[in-house]
Amino acid sequence: MSRRRMTIRGVTAGAAIMIAAGATAACTPNTTAADAADEATNSGAISVENCGQELSFAAPPERIVSTGQTTTEILLALGAADQMVGTYRTFNEVPEEYQEDFDSVPALAGEDFAPKEKTLAAEPDLVVANYFNEEFDESLGTPTKEDLHDIGAQIWGSTANCVDDQSNVTLESVYDDIETLGALVGRPERGKELAAEVRADVEKTTRAVAHEDPVSVLAYSNGEGPLGVQGAGLGSAIIAAAGGENVFADLRQSFEQVSVENAAERNPEAFITLQYSPGPSAEDKAELLNSTLPTTTAAKKGRAVAVDDAGMGPGIRLGETVRAIAEGLHSGAFD
Repeated sequence: MSRRRMTIRGVTAGAAIMIAAGATAACTPNTTAADAADEATNSGAISVENCGQELSFAAPPERIVSTGQTTTEILLALGAADQMVGTYRTFNEVPEEYQEDFDSVPALAGEDFAPKEKTLAAEPDLVVANYFNEEFDESLGTPTKEDLHDIGAQIWGSTANCVDDQSNVTLESVYDDIETLGALVGRPERGKELAAEVRADVEKTTRAVAHEDPVSVLAYSNGEGPLGVQGAGLGSAIIAAAGGENVFADLRQSFEQVSVENAAERNPEAFITLQYSPGPSAEDKAELLNSTLPTTTAAKKGRAVAVDDAGMGPGIRLGETVRAIAEGLHSGAFD
């Protein structure tokens, strides 16, 4: 089996930001990331409710470690490269426009988890994590949350991956996270702008396929049996926005393993293959699915769409991923 994918378990996440000039102000229950970002300044105190905790900074953090590609790309797109002191778990090429900034940030590891010693030696004041509830475990060789807190570091986690009930995850959580991180790193206007850009890209495609019949899909990551597939959560929301319907949307977690027999019974009309390095090519993955699930409509029609693994996560690639899937499922909508 290819690389280990994180499963999701955790506490309910909040996305409210409270900003104060001199003192932290109370935030009403209806405060949104956009409302808070309106008030953020580079010199103001910043307090963020996230993944069942509160993060507070007297000023924007200056030493940030990012533990996953989606969070890394958000930070780069926000213009925070000069505040970053480390990255790891990068499985795809970063977008070309951010390559130079990405290369300027130390890679604490490539596709793997960075060793505890390297992360702590970077002396982060903020760790931006893709999987808040999963990543900080001695068994992975990473620092624990207590290790990080002992050196004064705080941890922010992607909201979509902090919730117990993945069926409630929507694309809105990603837009809110982008705005939240923008405020947190002292770039609230850029956060709002970037979130609006990503939203607009998604909605443009969604409008194009709005009158198409949904196509049932199996979104495959790895394994020859059992198969690692996308379950409930953000992946299903992305597929729905592209005019598809995830045949395993009823699973509890965002990534689960299923039997070949179960996958065949769901009879998807198309496959989506998630690509990452190191790993098989898109052609090899499609061929494996066709031979493993030959009775499915997807295999009989040879219908498969390849997308980067990073594009199916809570990051800035939502627009291009939704578009790529939609074009594969509903090519006629884009003639």
